[in-house]
Amino acid sequence: MIAKMGGPDAVSQWKRLEAAMAPLQRGAALFPAAAIRSDPGLILTAARFFGPQLALTGLVANKLTGPFNNVVDKHVSDPWLKSLMDLECFVLSGMLAKDTLTAEMVFMFMERGVGKGRIDYPMGGSESIIKALVRGLEKHGGRLMLRSHVAQILVENGKAQGVALRPQVAGRDTAADGNANNNSSSSSDGGFEFIRARKGVISNASVWDTQKLLAPGAAPPEWREKANATPAVSSCHTLVMYGRVTLLG
Repeated sequence: MIAKMGGPDAVSQWKRLEAAMAPLQRGAALFPAAAIRSDPGLILTAARFFGPQLALTGLVANKLTGPFNNVVDKHVSDPWLKSLMDLECFVLSGMLAKDTLTAEMVFMFMERGVGKGRIDYPMGGSESIIKALVRGLEKHGGRLMLRSHVAQILVENGKAQGVALRPQVAGRDTAADGNANNNSSSSSDGGFEFIRARKGVISNASVWDTQKLLAPGAAPPEWREKANATPAVSSCHTLVMYGRVTLLG
């Protein structure tokens, strides 16, 4: 694939990158990635792995704890190949090469290079995964609504009771703005659709955008101030929640 998309120069650069990764792989293989860090705490996390061979890791420790693009940029100049490395980093860490730890990529290259790795795809393609998730949702009484823009979270007696959806025409959101009546359970004159929650509302919007969906005074002032003062970070965070379907309602 590299030869087809990037040409002979890209193949040559790929081989140089693999060669440069070899000593990093040998050094990283001596102890797990969780033990690698860039501060003096490395002594504590790596103490149980101490031995004569640890000197090898010490020689490449600064590279392992640095961003992967430091390694890539020394050996790769082909734009397509650089994009491929960014893609592989994003698939692994959710970030580009400049923000991905070299140790992560070293372990991935090492595991993939042993000859036992493989990439599997679901039957029916990625769409089959989406369809399976929708079937599971509908099986438990849920409903997936596409192109449904939430205009406001309905709050009554200090509790989120549902959402108001912007009106749509021919499947297209046409309302630029509007305030829904948060005391109503039926459509208002503006054409808003109201969906009542059985137990509560889970907002997947950011903490700042969630504030915009609440009517003035709907949330306690101290909570609103704390939420709006939350600083944005450049890293990627994933929250995984588990729960019984019966409890979720």
